[in-house]
Amino acid sequence: MTREPEKRTIKRSVITFPYQSVHLMGIGGAGMSPLAHLLLRSGVRVSGCDYQDSEVLHRLRADGADVQVGHCPSHINGQDALIISSAIKEENHERQAAVKRGIPVLHRVDVLALLMEPFFRIAVAGSHGKTTTTAMLGFVLEGCGLDPLVVVGADCLNWGRSYRFGAGSWFVTEADESDRSFLRLSPDIAVITNIELDHPNGYKDLDDIKNAFLHFLQRVRPGGTIIFNGLCPNARALLPHCPKEVRTLTFGRQEDDLWLEQVSWLKDGRWTARLQSPDGEIGFLEVRMPGAHNLVNAGLAVAAAFASGAEKEGVLRSLQNFLGVKRRLEIVSLARRIILIDDYAHHPTEIRASIEALQRTFEPKRLWLIFQPHRYSRTERFLKELSASLADADGVWLTDIYPADEVIRTDISSTHLIAQCAEQGIGPIYYRRKDQWEQMIEEIGRKAQEGDLVVVMGAGDISRIVPKLRDRLSKPSADRDEGKASDPQASADGG
Repeated sequence: MTREPEKRTIKRSVITFPYQSVHLMGIGGAGMSPLAHLLLRSGVRVSGCDYQDSEVLHRLRADGADVQVGHCPSHINGQDALIISSAIKEENHERQAAVKRGIPVLHRVDVLALLMEPFFRIAVAGSHGKTTTTAMLGFVLEGCGLDPLVVVGADCLNWGRSYRFGAGSWFVTEADESDRSFLRLSPDIAVITNIELDHPNGYKDLDDIKNAFLHFLQRVRPGGTIIFNGLCPNARALLPHCPKEVRTLTFGRQEDDLWLEQVSWLKDGRWTARLQSPDGEIGFLEVRMPGAHNLVNAGLAVAAAFASGAEKEGVLRSLQNFLGVKRRLEIVSLARRIILIDDYAHHPTEIRASIEALQRTFEPKRLWLIFQPHRYSRTERFLKELSASLADADGVWLTDIYPADEVIRTDISSTHLIAQCAEQGIGPIYYRRKDQWEQMIEEIGRKAQEGDLVVVMGAGDISRIVPKLRDRLSKPSADRDEGKASDPQASADGG
């Protein structure tokens, strides 16, 4: 086990920032909005813009930000700095205006690094599970009285927001590997949840992303700690390459520093286990989220909490009260005994894990899936794997690919995924364009029956249908069909 890092003097109990007035482009994004809130709480004047209005923007306005819908170079008038994400390209007019006027342009991770500078820093990285692990870790540190600052990529259900402003000496954040921006952080504790190729738009292959994580490990501060998921071969393979001046801690196997025994799954969706170390049993671990993968996330969060010096009994006790993260197997409705789930999964590994967790937890009569593929590059690279990951659903409604910041393409589309599903004998698959989403909601409302489970899945904007779908599922339907595989209105061309 690791010991607590050597104490450093914290000059202030609040974050500091060198600019008095800043503008954030894409301020409603998952990585930008928590930074905006933290800057506001630190006394910085914050303005921002995004391409469409949202609940996130309403919250920012309520917290004091001047937020506009749409982009315009005049937004940077009077600003000391412009803050952007990797999605804001060099040709963007606001960014060009800032450069022309000599206004500093900061990447959001550079801002995050500045905010973290006075604190002990924990960065959670990995291809999957980093948002949940980060939120778990922040929550248990809070429960142990360490009062951390926390930045998460989605709302923690216990807090109702994606950040926590504390007066303690620890700052916890998830570290984004997708654009390699995690290589700008220098944590005291790094957590590696797993390593897998997930962003073919930014990485050539698995070796490329493993090399990026290797560089991330070199950025851990001397005397710090690196925590590995020992169950992930790609993460475990990096162990011999860690800097000599850092400690390592592994979770997963009996030969590791921490592992689980007597793992039990309870009918109410909880997982329980005995947390073990080479010195014997540490205590009872309980997780209220579905899925064996969340048991691994919990183990890593617990390991990081121990490495931070948190009291062990308090860590395990606090974990029992963690409710989860928005859009991570989130239960939206149980109306009329039809379970509606909103989930962020978009990679084949995540899709399989989510479906398996839901089927084991709820044992539905049928599982209906609405899936929005995310990015052309990911869909093209993982076409066969994506189609195979949909096989365990009783029916799939497939939407157009959500491009994110990629250029619109015509050489890869959801029809290619449908064709791959047909080749593998997977179906039924119902393709619905965005202008047919209302029709899709009505179709699902007719098809779903008591005992069924409906999952809205994807990392794009598909979650926008959730409120209407929830309302539709709560109403009895006089025109309810029997949920058969055939549907005369469904076809590969969306007709």
